[in-house]
Amino acid sequence: SKKPPLQNPWFKKWEHVTGALTEQYVCQQLKNIEDLDIYYYTNDRGSCEVDFVVDTGEKIVPVEVKAEVNLKAKSLKTYREKFLPEISVRTSMADFKKEEWLVNLPLYAVDQIVTVTDRWSLWVGTAVFCTAEILKKEDLTDIVLAFYNTQ
Repeated sequence: SKKPPLQNPWFKKWEHVTGALTEQYVCQQLKNIEDLDIYYYTNDRGSCEVDFVVDTGEKIVPVEVKAEVNLKAKSLKTYREKFLPEISVRTSMADFKKEEWLVNLPLYAVDQIVTVTDRWSLWVGTAVFCTAEILKKEDLTDIVLAFYNTQ
């Protein structure tokens, strides 16, 4: 017979609090960044909320906070479909990861949000350039050199 997974009774009791504490931690980290304006977004019906919308001076960036590694971000996707930001950020316990329109930024690195979002255009431009160069190159050494020459 299969044993049920172990449950931590303390965590179960406080599970609803961890999200609020994580959002508070992120808010404190964001407030310490100079010249960063921080907002909150909810739609008229209250069915979509984004934890933070930050203005870096260069970009408006929606930020979704996740307390664990559950990375579903329906509200972030809804916000993106409506306002078309260049980049969106999800911060969580998961590792750093760049996706098509989203960066997963680990909670411990949330204070680097301005650096990450400012470099987004460079990453996207490099990826496009390298893809074009790869199509022209046959030798792997040339491909690697083409990539590093754009950094």
